[in-house]
Amino acid sequence: MKSNSKNQKLLTAEDNALFCSQIAILLKAGIPLHDGMKTLSETYKGTGYEACFSQIDQHVRQTGSLGKAVELAGMFPDYIVNMINIGERTGILEEVMDALYEYYQREAQVRRAVKNAVMYPLILVAMMAVVIGILSIRVMPIFSQVYASLGAEVSASAETVIRLSSVTGHIVLAFVACLLVIVIVLFILLQTRQKDRVKAFLIRLFPSAREINKKISTARFSAVLSKLLEGGFPIEEAVALVAGIVPDPEIAKKLMQSQQDIVKGESFANAIEKTGIYADIYIRMLKVAGLSGSIDKTLHKLGELYDEEVDDGIRRIVSLIEPIIVGILAVIIGAILLSVMLPLASILSVIA
Repeated sequence: MKSNSKNQKLLTAEDNALFCSQIAILLKAGIPLHDGMKTLSETYKGTGYEACFSQIDQHVRQTGSLGKAVELAGMFPDYIVNMINIGERTGILEEVMDALYEYYQREAQVRRAVKNAVMYPLILVAMMAVVIGILSIRVMPIFSQVYASLGAEVSASAETVIRLSSVTGHIVLAFVACLLVIVIVLFILLQTRQKDRVKAFLIRLFPSAREINKKISTARFSAVLSKLLEGGFPIEEAVALVAGIVPDPEIAKKLMQSQQDIVKGESFANAIEKTGIYADIYIRMLKVAGLSGSIDKTLHKLGELYDEEVDDGIRRIVSLIEPIIVGILAVIIGAILLSVMLPLASILSVIA
């Protein structure tokens, strides 16, 4: 069976959350996947994903592997594919699907919040671009004609103001046009299979985004490792598995090194402490948990704490987006007013 991964568009966060919740419901109800997937695939008839879900149904029926089926479908992010494979290997697929549902539900909420914060200012930017274009191309030349029709000698300062205002209008227009082009290009790229690379590039540009990405990696590591340890998975193997699904490559590399330290006989807490991904107080919690045999419960709690920190960080960024864009608009509007009012003042001075 061939994969259509090269041409298939990735599912949205909302669609991923829905899919994961449906699989979790099937598993909780005790329905075998090879039976339940048939019903699930029928719910996507008439959508653009009908063929892919039919392919998933067929592959699950033939092999019994959901992980391989979603990988071949090519419309799921790597995180879901890797997590499902881990869930099937460790026998905790139901818990994994529940965790994925919560993760993508939260991601969908964040994306909606960001879109709501950005959409209105971007519409204003587009409208300002139209206004600036009209002023620069149509209105500013009229001022020069008015000067000529007055029959008065134009002072050097007035002529400078006219030219400066025209140049200002064109500069502002070019700036707004470039801004809109960048936003449109980023939006298009984020809808393609290159979106992970685009996100990685944007994360490198902004320190606050890098910090949030590190916390997301730590939250994923904590939550998934907790599930594996609860299922009785050996800790050294569990760490190696989870290191492959964290989004921050630097943290993933550190986790692989800690896994090697654990294999050599070092305690989990001491090995993880070298990575620097946890705050000192959390490392002390893990050391105590190692003595009491409750590392899985402690990791679960740490995952929740880092999820909360991620949510708080994203909310802070979202709350800053709108005032920043509004501030940019204020500067643009000020430039528009200057480009119009200064020549008008010069004309009035000539008339007087």
